[in-house]
Amino acid sequence: MKNNNKNTIKKKKNSLQILSFILITATFVGLLVAIFLISQFQVMGGFSNVEKKSMADDVNRSFIVIKDQIGRLDTVAQTWAGSEDTRSTLASQDSSIIQSRFPDEKFLSTKINVLVILDANGHVIAHKYFSLESSQQQPTPRSLLSQIEALPVSTKEGKNPGILSLESGPMMISVRPVPGTNGTTTAGYVFIGRNLDTMTLDEISNVLGLQVTIHRVGSDSVLAGNVISSLENGETIIIPLSETTIAGYHTLRDITGSPSYFIEVASPRPIHQYGQVSLNYILLSLLIVGIIFEAIILILLEYSVISRITGLNREVQQIGAEGNLKDRVTPKGNDEITSLAESVNLMLSSLDQSRDRLSESESRYANLLNNANDCIFSINTEGLLLSYNRRLIYFANTLHARLFVNQPLSFITTTGTRENFRNQLIKGLEVVPDDAGTHIFELEITGPDDRNYTFEVSAQPENIGDVPVPGFFCITRDITDHKNYQASLVAITKKLQLLSAITRHDIRNQLTILFSYIELSRQNTELADTRFMADKIEKAARTISSQIEFTGDYQELGIKNARWQDLLIAFKLAISHLDVLHLKQVIDVQPFEIFVDPLFEKALCNLVHNSLVHGEHVTEIRLMTCETDKGLQVLYEDNGVGIPARDKENIFQHGFGKINGFGLFLTREILSITNLSIRETGDHGVGARFEIFVPLGKYRIKSADPPGDLQEVHR
Repeated sequence: MKNNNKNTIKKKKNSLQILSFILITATFVGLLVAIFLISQFQVMGGFSNVEKKSMADDVNRSFIVIKDQIGRLDTVAQTWAGSEDTRSTLASQDSSIIQSRFPDEKFLSTKINVLVILDANGHVIAHKYFSLESSQQQPTPRSLLSQIEALPVSTKEGKNPGILSLESGPMMISVRPVPGTNGTTTAGYVFIGRNLDTMTLDEISNVLGLQVTIHRVGSDSVLAGNVISSLENGETIIIPLSETTIAGYHTLRDITGSPSYFIEVASPRPIHQYGQVSLNYILLSLLIVGIIFEAIILILLEYSVISRITGLNREVQQIGAEGNLKDRVTPKGNDEITSLAESVNLMLSSLDQSRDRLSESESRYANLLNNANDCIFSINTEGLLLSYNRRLIYFANTLHARLFVNQPLSFITTTGTRENFRNQLIKGLEVVPDDAGTHIFELEITGPDDRNYTFEVSAQPENIGDVPVPGFFCITRDITDHKNYQASLVAITKKLQLLSAITRHDIRNQLTILFSYIELSRQNTELADTRFMADKIEKAARTISSQIEFTGDYQELGIKNARWQDLLIAFKLAISHLDVLHLKQVIDVQPFEIFVDPLFEKALCNLVHNSLVHGEHVTEIRLMTCETDKGLQVLYEDNGVGIPARDKENIFQHGFGKINGFGLFLTREILSITNLSIRETGDHGVGARFEIFVPLGKYRIKSADPPGDLQEVHR
C-alpha cells in the first residue's frame, strides 16, 4: 500500500514538472510569436515600403525607355519626312516606288515595322510593312491603314507621337508632315510605327534588367477588378507575386488618352529576402536565449516550489490512505505554501466534523424517502431496478410481486408494457438534457386481478453511483382514481350539453307558439293597450330567443378543435349572412391563414353586424392586415358614429348594449380560445376600429395547396 502511495506521489511530482515546463514553454513560444508578428508588421513592413518605392522607380524607368523609343521614332519620321525619297513618292503617286526608295535595310537599321506615306488629304499613297523578327516584308493590315487615315489632324501634324491601339497589340507611332516645294504648305504625311511586341519588350527588359510585359485592359490577367480601376485612375500598383518576385503596374495610354493597356514590370525581391534572413537570425537568437532562461527557471522552480508541494502532497495522501482525519500535516517555511499546509489542517478538522454530520443526514433522508407516499426508485436504461423506497415494496406486495435489485420491475408483467416503460425512459433522456428537467409520462399496468392501474411517472436522467451507464431517478404516483374522475367528468359534461340542447329546443317550440298568439292578438283587437302589451310580450320573447341563441353559440366554444382558416374567405362568408350590398367594401389583406376556433366566421359576422346596427350612418366597411415583429394585426373599420371612449372596454362585457349585449362579448370569447385578443381603438364621431391581434405561431402565409382542414372550412 505504501509503495503504491510513493509511486502516486512520484507521478504527481513528474506531472507538476511537466506542467511547469509546458506553461513556461508556452509563455516563451507566445512571446516569440508576438515578437515575430510585431517584426513581421514593423520590420518587414519597412522593408516592404522600401521595396515598393524601388519598384515604383523601376516602373517609371520603363516608361522613360518607352518614351525614348517613341522619341527615336519621331526623329526618324522627321528625317524621312524631309527626304527626297519621300517627296518623289508623293510626286509620282506611285506606290511601287516605296520598295526601291525605302529598302529592307533601312527598316532593319532604324528598327521600323511600318512606313505609310499619305497625301495632303490624309489618303494612303504608298505603304510598306516589315517584320523585324523574320526580317521579311509582309502585307500591310487593312485595319491599320484605315486607322492611319482616321488619325486626327493634330496627330498627323506631328504634335503627339505615342501609342496606337491595334487589334494585334500596341504600336509606337510618329507622324510628320512633308513640307511642300514652297516650304509653307504640306505635301503629305509620313507615318512610321513599331510594334510594341515581345521583341521590343525584350529589348526594353534587357536595357532595364527587368521583365517588362504589356497587357490589354480587360484581358485575362492576375489583376482583380478593383486594381484595374486604380490603374485607370493613374495610380501605380505594386503587387508581390511570390516570395522571390514582385511586380509593378501602371496604365499605358494611347494617343487618344484612353487607358487601353497597362504595363507590368517584374523584378526579383532582394530587399524582401534580405529582411527575411535578418528576421530569421533575430528569432533564432531569441530562441537560444529563451531555452537557456527556461532551464534556469525550471531549476529554481523545482528547488523552491515543486519539492515542497510534493512533500505536502505526500503527507496528505498518507492521511487519506489511512483514513485517520485526526492526523495533521507539518507546515514548513513562511510563505504561501506554509499557508496552504495550515489550510489543509483546517480542512481536515472540518472534514472530521462533517463526517459525523453526514452520517446523521444520510439516516434522516433515508427515513424521509421510506416514509414518502409516492413510489421512489432508480432504474437504468435497460429497465433494471437499482434502488427503491419502502412505498414501492408495499405497492409490489399488493400486486403479489417481489422486488430484486438488478432485475426488471416484477409487477410489470406484460412484455409490451415493459417495453413501453423502457421506451418512455429513453425518450425522456433524448427530450430532456442532463440536469435540465424532468420527463413526465403515464404508464398503464394490468394487475393479477385484471384491474387496470394508471401511474404518473416523473423520470429524471442521472448517473447512478459507480454504474457506468446512465440511469433515471423516478417518482411514481397512482393516478387511477384521478383518471376515473376525469372520465366521469367528461361523461357528465356531455349529458349536460345534451340536456341544454333539449331544453333550448323545447323553449323554442313554446316561443313559436307564443309569437303566433301575439300575432293573432294584434290582428283580432283594436284596443291600443292590447297592442302595446302584445309588443312588450313580443320584445321579451325575442330577448329570450336571442339569449337561447347565445347559449347555443357559447356552448360550442372550444368543443371543436381549432383549425387554420383563410382570413379573406372567412370574412366573405361572414358578410354573406348580412345585408351589405349597399355598403362600400374595402378589403386589403394578405393571403394569411389564422389558427382559430371554428366559430371565427361568427366573430367576424358580429363585427359587421355591430356596424349595421349601431353605426347609424355606415356607408363603408374596411378589412386590412398589418404584420409586425410581434405578430399580425387584423383591422376592421367603418365610417359610422364610432364608440365613445368610456365604452371602448364595456362593449365587450356580457349584457352591455342596446339590444342584447352578446355579440362583441361572444367575439372576444371566440378569439380568446386560441389566445387572440381584440380591442376598439377608433375615434368617436369618425368610425369604429377593431384591432384583432394574432400572436406569432397563430398565423401563416396561405400555401398554394391548402390542407384538408382548410378546404373543409371553405365548403
